[in-house]
Amino acid sequence: MITVSRLVKTYPSPGGSPITALKVDWLVIKDAGQLALTGPSGSGKSTLLALLGGVERPTSGEIRWDGEDWPGAAGRPPARVRARRVGFVFQEPDLLPGLSLYDNLAAAAWLLGLPANPGGLRERLARVGLSGREGRKPGQLSRGERQRAAVARTMLYPHNLVLADEPTASLDGENAGLVLDLLLAMSRETSGALVVATHDPRVMERFPARFDLRERGGGGA
Repeated sequence: MITVSRLVKTYPSPGGSPITALKVDWLVIKDAGQLALTGPSGSGKSTLLALLGGVERPTSGEIRWDGEDWPGAAGRPPARVRARRVGFVFQEPDLLPGLSLYDNLAAAAWLLGLPANPGGLRERLARVGLSGREGRKPGQLSRGERQRAAVARTMLYPHNLVLADEPTASLDGENAGLVLDLLLAMSRETSGALVVATHDPRVMERFPARFDLRERGGGGA
């Protein structure tokens, strides 16, 4: 379970007074919880995802995983620790353009310290409907196929938490539904929490738990 309390993130400004990018009184994300973060652009959705993922540290307040401080009092957690505990899916899939889909997954598996398993990598690509496209590079695929490949990469490891930042914003209705189905299924199968930042009504209606950052109060999933 992840608990957030009195969380504040500020950034310096040229005028001297810090800019408050995010303020959340409290938030609870249970194991296998599925939560949609809502709010207009600039409300802090991406900032909250970065803090939950340990990519940034809060200015003040706490983020605790099962009662332990996260991302750690000494600074950001090591990259491999973050990679094993947290999976990311972005609006623009950050696939390596010079590598095939198979090699993109193989590189991610290596970074996670996973043993070589060619069959497992191909199975992940087949799971997201990309069987037969293993040798293609990202530039040879549609936007929806690239996003599904990014989800396949996240499926390599049973993360405690998957964070998705506007994963359907650039997709048509069919591909948006496919990507969302995959993310929700992955959360159920691994019992990992899923937090999706979105302003897409197609996404919101699939999540019974929502947290609107305009209210900056409390919530949970």
